[in-house]
Amino acid sequence: MLVVIVGIAYVAQVNSSSTRGFEVKDLQKHISTLRVENEQMQYQVDAQESVDHVTKELKMLGLVPVDQVAYASGTSGLAMK
Repeated sequence: MLVVIVGIAYVAQVNSSSTRGFEVKDLQKHISTLRVENEQMQYQVDAQESVDHVTKELKMLGLVPVDQVAYASGTSGLAMK
């Protein structure tokens, strides 16, 4: 009787371990997929933030570079009429 109980417990433990192994493998695949997606998104972000892209966007918006910068002096820092 004791041998049967130990045998059933052993089979249950092996089954549990193998199930966890499959779950870990699936999670590792999911992590790998997410890493690839993250790299692709980072590439897209880098492309959108590049100087060439920003320059093209500025031209499309009709913005032009400033030749001379003039600063307003004032103590209050509020806009005046």
